[in-house]
Amino acid sequence: MLQDQKDLTVTINMGGDNFILKTPEQIKEIKDLVEAQKFIRSVSKTLTGVNPYPSYQGINIRFEGRSFSYLMLIRKDVEENSYLLKYGQYYSISDTDFVRKIVDFTSRMAP
Repeated sequence: MLQDQKDLTVTINMGGDNFILKTPEQIKEIKDLVEAQKFIRSVSKTLTGVNPYPSYQGINIRFEGRSFSYLMLIRKDVEENSYLLKYGQYYSISDTDFVRKIVDFTSRMAP
């Protein structure tokens, strides 16, 4: 789905600092990471909400296109609490290797 988007904006928030991915190479790299991941629909998060967390332990990534907006929360402290919010539905991210890849990617991209 992300691969089809031409006008995609990716905004990352880490510890209160925001930055936008600017180059096509950066955007392609994160699109490839996300597209390769399998997300599992999580009914419990939709019903109960999300636990609070310290801002320095989370990475928020917002994907915005013409007709959609996804929000991904990567938890560095409790990796299994990471999730993707897509079209009002929560999807669990249970792959800790994926979480580490996203943490590495965002650390490299941070100004």
